[in-house]
Amino acid sequence: MKSIFLALALITTSAVSAQTTDSTKNEPIVQTTNTDSVYSKVEVNAAFPGGLKNWIRHVEKELNSHNLELKKYKNAGACEIQFKVNREGIISDVFALTLAETELAQVMVSFIKNGARWIPAIQNGIQVSSWRKVSISFPLENSIY
Repeated sequence: MKSIFLALALITTSAVSAQTTDSTKNEPIVQTTNTDSVYSKVEVNAAFPGGLKNWIRHVEKELNSHNLELKKYKNAGACEIQFKVNREGIISDVFALTLAETELAQVMVSFIKNGARWIPAIQNGIQVSSWRKVSISFPLENSIY
């Protein structure tokens, strides 16, 4: 009996519900958010602490610190990086979607993996794990980027 109760308790704690009322029927509408899932679409995206300006400043600082080697390998272009931000803001599963074999991709993947915690995404008022994509452009002189 104790094991059945424990199993039910574990199952019910894995999903969090938010409740609103349907004004036409005055019946509750239950919106369930599974806190174990990793969302690709959320109401509020995961964000870098301090917002977009702070993110841009950190990326520029990282690119400037690798400026010579990126120019040496002529790594101009826009590198799109995808990663997971969990409910605690911890980054994992970081990989380049474009320019994957370039020095630019390696620098940015390492930067994101070893960077600060992010502010988690929000779905139905609950912090959830989500996928996030960012695009980082590195222009060379006389390049089209």
